[in-house]
Amino acid sequence: MKMRFLCDMHRFELDSRPERATNCWQNSYDTGLLLYEQQMWSEALPHFGCAFESSEILLSNRVLKPQLGYDLFTSSALLLVDTFKALNYINQSREVCSLAMNRLEHELRKAPNAIHLIKQHLNKLYPAMQSLEQQPFSTINTDTKLATSRTKTAAVITLNTGNGYTPSQLCARHEIKK
Repeated sequence: MKMRFLCDMHRFELDSRPERATNCWQNSYDTGLLLYEQQMWSEALPHFGCAFESSEILLSNRVLKPQLGYDLFTSSALLLVDTFKALNYINQSREVCSLAMNRLEHELRKAPNAIHLIKQHLNKLYPAMQSLEQQPFSTINTDTKLATSRTKTAAVITLNTGNGYTPSQLCARHEIKK
């Protein structure tokens, strides 16, 4: 994936021990959802990003049953898209939606026996992309900074869709106990 939310260390850990990605997804998703429901978009963003990336690792490594893997991936993608949209980062919303659709379309070729299941998930993403296409393009530069809190300490995340999303010290996974 092009957009990065996990630091290199945690991405390697989850890639090499994908069974840990399930806990990472659950913790990140739950934390993100709690913050999202309180409309704390900036704080929810790195958690949903971590959940999205963890679910992609789960999907790639075939750790879960296909139905569950697609469910986790699609729900993480949609909440990440909505969070970016709430922050008025329409370009990033589009990028996440596009990444998720491309990933599932890749799955169509990789898992032909799950075509019906994958198409159900794509049909959840297509309307999200259509609604984003009706939005004006963001005027926000990709180097714009988002303020977010990290365990009582304010930190800044620099959006950089080209070379990764967060510096390693701001990876949402650092808050999750091992």
